[in-house]
Amino acid sequence: MARDMSIGHYIEAAKLSNPEPWIWLFEIQVPTDPVTMYRMTLHDEPVEYGEDPDGNPLTFLPAPIAHQGVPESSDGSLPKLNITLQDTLGIAAATVDQHGGLRGQPVWIHVIQKSQLALGDAAQSFKGQISSATITDDGPRVALEISSVDIYQTSFPARVYTKKRFPGLRR
Repeated sequence: MARDMSIGHYIEAAKLSNPEPWIWLFEIQVPTDPVTMYRMTLHDEPVEYGEDPDGNPLTFLPAPIAHQGVPESSDGSLPKLNITLQDTLGIAAATVDQHGGLRGQPVWIHVIQKSQLALGDAAQSFKGQISSATITDDGPRVALEISSVDIYQTSFPARVYTKKRFPGLRR
């Protein structure tokens, strides 16, 4: 039989919470004209971090979003991060459908401690791109797979000069 928690239990549970938690901030770019940026956070209240080109603060709104750890593979493939967004209104699923699965769209993930927001300190940031998007019916949810920059889209120099091929090159 379940029992109600006493006030003492609530006080002890509150001591376990962190008054200055780490805050995860997610920015997803959508290819509209003009470009739309979805800014979400795992935090329970809106977070202002960064500025737009006009100097206005960027606001990250609370959203039911979850992330998983970065799995390590033994085949040498680049690591990927999975993000799942609860989509009860169907807005995220419609956006994914309208824009070709958002494949190749940039994503920025920032992690910063709450006490550092007021100081304007920089967060630990990661820039990746969406490699795949899956819409599931259990919830419903949208699962995004984020990878680092695609190496096949990276441009390399046309010519590489080495001392052997170009005798005038000195180090």
